[in-house]
Amino acid sequence: MNHREIRMMISALVDRELDRDGEALVRKHLASCDACAAYESEVRTLSAEIRAIPPFKLSETFPSSVLRAVRNEEAETNLWIPVESFARRFVVGLAAAVILFVGLAMTTQPEEPVVVEPYLVGEQADSSATRALLGTEALSKSDLLLAVVSRE
Repeated sequence: MNHREIRMMISALVDRELDRDGEALVRKHLASCDACAAYESEVRTLSAEIRAIPPFKLSETFPSSVLRAVRNEEAETNLWIPVESFARRFVVGLAAAVILFVGLAMTTQPEEPVVVEPYLVGEQADSSATRALLGTEALSKSDLLLAVVSRE
């Protein structure tokens, strides 16, 4: 047995709750372990102090005052139930609106910008340069090189 189990049995020994075998086991351990013997002394002292306290009598109104306090607590709780229900619905509705808004924003494509040819100021537009410069994709180095090389 470990010390935790022995300490639980020491408390039972002091309260006279152990059978003969358990009592013999604990007394054997107490004879060989100073720490557990000191713990047994503390438990005996505490138990004696608790037994020395005179019995306490509750007032006759104690049960009714406890019930009254419980009812008041329930009444306060019941006041918040409609507010909590409304708040829950409001949060769910707001979350649904946000999800709908984000979903719509993600599905709609922005209009492509209108590219006007005057940006090629005074240049004769050939097909390679026009395709490279007026395309809707991002320009790469290869596109620019192609536009410059294929120029006549």
